[in-house]
Amino acid sequence: MYSVDQKQFSHGLEIFIEKAISEQQKKFGTSELSFSKGYLYEQEGYKYQLFNKAHILLDAESWKRSDVGTGRIIEKVIATFHVKAGDQVQNIIDWRDVERAEEIFSKRLKESEIMLFNLFCEGDEEESFGSAIELLGQCYAVITYLFFLKDCEKYVPVRTRHFKEQFAKLGISTAALDECTWRNYQEFNEIVTWVKNAIASYFPKVSLLDAHSFIWMMWLFDEESVLLSPKIGSPKWFYDKAQNVTIYCYFGSAAHMYAKAKEIPYELFDKRNIAEASAVPEYTVTGFNRKAHTPSVSITYGEDVLPENTDFTLEYTNNTEAGTATITVTGCGDYKGAQILEFAIKNILGDADGDGSVDAVDVTVILRYLVRIKVNDPDRVALAGNVTRSGVLDITDATFVRRWIVGVDIPYMIDVFMD
Repeated sequence: MYSVDQKQFSHGLEIFIEKAISEQQKKFGTSELSFSKGYLYEQEGYKYQLFNKAHILLDAESWKRSDVGTGRIIEKVIATFHVKAGDQVQNIIDWRDVERAEEIFSKRLKESEIMLFNLFCEGDEEESFGSAIELLGQCYAVITYLFFLKDCEKYVPVRTRHFKEQFAKLGISTAALDECTWRNYQEFNEIVTWVKNAIASYFPKVSLLDAHSFIWMMWLFDEESVLLSPKIGSPKWFYDKAQNVTIYCYFGSAAHMYAKAKEIPYELFDKRNIAEASAVPEYTVTGFNRKAHTPSVSITYGEDVLPENTDFTLEYTNNTEAGTATITVTGCGDYKGAQILEFAIKNILGDADGDGSVDAVDVTVILRYLVRIKVNDPDRVALAGNVTRSGVLDITDATFVRRWIVGVDIPYMIDVFMD
């Protein structure tokens, strides 16, 4: 269930109208406000254009059951992801979500087209929503965009973080954006419908999409100018008026940026999951040398390069002996979760003493082993010293290692990783 702080909502609406009238008078010489013309249409009218163009491209009325599995349906849906209204590119879905959806559609074409055909042509909407989640995961923006294309008078798209911030400015409390479920999406549309009714007396012929635009445009106002009283999420007030406080905010919000810049303690409602980041270790194979191996890891989240010990920490296990070593990347700071990376530690052929290089000492170690003088780790000496790979370490191996060291050609590869 959701709740609305009526005083806060009225205050936010008052500020919005004041700003809109000022811009309307400045640009169009009138104070009449409408989402179908003037300043508000200039800001948000592209959504109608995008919907109309996307609806034409989608052409769902022409779909047939026999189209499922041919790629025709996917082709039309993907075209709607890239539709333009003049110079305005579709911004309802983040480009990263678009790429992920396109990849899934490509790999699971028939399943995708079954889901889409059922949604647009004949399926139960709740069932279709569940099928979309099974296919696309928690991709709220893409799934709700599809429902928006199906019926813009009944459904509007969701951009989770953005609407969380704008709902807070309007005094709207809800858990509908915390998880992509049919029940939560129904509540989201109920909230937008409530907003539509609440602003109807201020704007002519308000549609559900107009109410969506009203909420969306609250980004024009920072929290300080909108909130009736300073509270969690209003960083400057805390910074100027209080000590020993923690700011609770959303990732990338003005509150988040301000807290970081001013080094004010803060906690995020929506930490990013480090498991979703791209993690590349410095190397994936290295040679055994009796030392612990700790390759660095380059981690990026989207276009952001993450610094170690600020956004993540590294922990190494089984990273000395030959075998498979692991790196545990654990999110910290603005990141949560973890992911596991692996790298191989391999013996080096000819490196009998296990110091990571092939030299005269290795010849000595092989000879000591052959005459039964005690050596460290005899099993590994027998394995790495057997450069002929005959299965038995003997004097021939010592001879070939010595010849290789002085530069004489031999019929075997030495100083290479062993499988």
